[in-house]
Amino acid sequence: MEKCPGCGKSFVRLAAHKCDGKQSHKDDDKPKDKCPGCGKSFVRLGAHKCDGKQSLKDDDKPKDKCPGCGKSFVRLAAHKCDGKQSHKDDDKPKDKCPGCGKSFVRLAAHKCDGKQSPKDDDKPKDKCPGCGKSFVRLGAHKCDGKQSLKDDDKPKDKCPGCGKSFVRLGAHKCDGKQSHKDDDKPKDKCPGCGKSFVRLGAHKCDGKQSSKDDDKPKDKCPGCGKSFNRLGAHKCKGREDLSFAERCETCKKITQGSHNCKPQPTRLPEMSHDPIYNPDPKAALDQIIQEVKLDKGDIKHGAEFIKDISKNFVEDLNKIDTHFQWKILTSGSYYEKVKVCKPNEFDLMMVATPPCEAHYAPSSPDYCSLEIPEPKRSAMSELLTDGKWLSPKALKAHVLKLLPKALEQFRLSRQIELEVVQSRKSPALNLRCTRQAYPREVASPVTYDVDLVPSMELPKFPPFAAHKKKYQDAKTHVVAKTAAQEMQLGPNRDKLWRLSFSNIEKEIILHANSGQKSCRKLVFRVLKYILEKAKEKYNIRGLSSYHIKTFMLYQYDGFPADESWCHTMLRTRLHHCIPQLQRVLKEKKLVHYFLTSVNLTKDLDNRDIDSFVGVLDEYIRNI
Repeated sequence: MEKCPGCGKSFVRLAAHKCDGKQSHKDDDKPKDKCPGCGKSFVRLGAHKCDGKQSLKDDDKPKDKCPGCGKSFVRLAAHKCDGKQSHKDDDKPKDKCPGCGKSFVRLAAHKCDGKQSPKDDDKPKDKCPGCGKSFVRLGAHKCDGKQSLKDDDKPKDKCPGCGKSFVRLGAHKCDGKQSHKDDDKPKDKCPGCGKSFVRLGAHKCDGKQSSKDDDKPKDKCPGCGKSFNRLGAHKCKGREDLSFAERCETCKKITQGSHNCKPQPTRLPEMSHDPIYNPDPKAALDQIIQEVKLDKGDIKHGAEFIKDISKNFVEDLNKIDTHFQWKILTSGSYYEKVKVCKPNEFDLMMVATPPCEAHYAPSSPDYCSLEIPEPKRSAMSELLTDGKWLSPKALKAHVLKLLPKALEQFRLSRQIELEVVQSRKSPALNLRCTRQAYPREVASPVTYDVDLVPSMELPKFPPFAAHKKKYQDAKTHVVAKTAAQEMQLGPNRDKLWRLSFSNIEKEIILHANSGQKSCRKLVFRVLKYILEKAKEKYNIRGLSSYHIKTFMLYQYDGFPADESWCHTMLRTRLHHCIPQLQRVLKEKKLVHYFLTSVNLTKDLDNRDIDSFVGVLDEYIRNI
């Protein structure tokens, strides 16, 4: 091997080696010339580009020193200095920028930090009274006061709220959130915070009371000593319980101890706009709450039975399935603890993790296809379509074929009756189980409907889904489609899977009640209860509990504070949520919580919506 004199490395064919000096070693025995710029030697010095970015073909020519950066160049005019001026005119006189202090041949083309053009640099400058800087065109300058200085010669008015002066005081928004267009009008002092406002009625004091009733009598809070029009809505800073205070039966004021009061005139209740009026809404709401509660005995036996299936049935299935290893994930309203009525229906996701790559279709954002890699295709050929795509229909048939064998041992050991039904209306395989109830002497056999949903776990969170930063580490799944969904997808329906975020939705709903007295889940259950009653009355088919769940997820985000969902606010929250639900259903604007481009209400029948909205009207009038 021969050693390269340029880089010091040895090569078998030194002539074919290209050194960092970009010279060919075919001429390695030729004399080398030293670059005066970087100090390296090259056979063809003229082809070397030094850091000064000049060609050394003319290296014997005289160099000129750049007055800006101090470096020397053969072609100084082609050099771009940091001052961004061309040195073609380097012999021309330079002008100093009064803004930054630098000198430029073409000062007019320089943009100073003051954002003014020095083309008019010889013109007189005006000083901005706001920031103290001087500008040629002061009218185009936007000061921090956010006012235009085109009218800078006009008189300014001082804002009585913040103390600043403005040319157009009427356009200024002070912290008091009042318009200064009426600044010459008399102001009223807020008794709560001590500030003065032109429109005191629109001011919201820290006590969260409306000053529209400022002429009404006030009640003194025994906790902090302040007085409020609506003491019941006041939250004391001491956070002490006002339960020790009593409400006077005569004047209806909240007081502590005895006081002298004057009887207030009795007011008749306002008539409802609807002829149906419930004189006791609290009793009606209490009755609904009792009906949505689950029996503790049913909860216990149902949970034991499903736990038994989850543990033992999947073990027998994994022994006979040669393609996948399954695991059970609980999902649905029972495990979210928002089940209504008897807990006789359960949802279990049968999850496998195949070696696959997900492909998303822009035209169908809630679907994807799963591509099986080359080494695994031959072993799974009966489950593939077009030779490489995992087919949801074939997988569902594969699981349906194995279920009777896997359930046989489980059925014999538990002495229960089992029936497997394939549903075209859902991606699940329905497992109907009949077992002896407890105690056997007094109870009849109990039948449980278990929906087994074959699903595949995705390797990554969908890149276009909402809330990605918050849930990017969470597992997402795909499930088979219903027959109605297959009809809409056309020729690619045999390889498209529907995205499912049920495990994430379960965690959100399950932990919604952050406090013991929160009513988040109870509001959800009441709305589901009303939907079930509407289905019984009008045979509604399109609307489902998933529409209610999606609506509630948005409500939880819109009102994150626990104070908004305390148990005493149950009726208030229902009177807020029901009109909101009616509005999004009528306007058909309920979108998927994770896939915001998917409108869940787009294909709903207007008759179903009108029927459900009418039932909601009946309940909101009575509770």
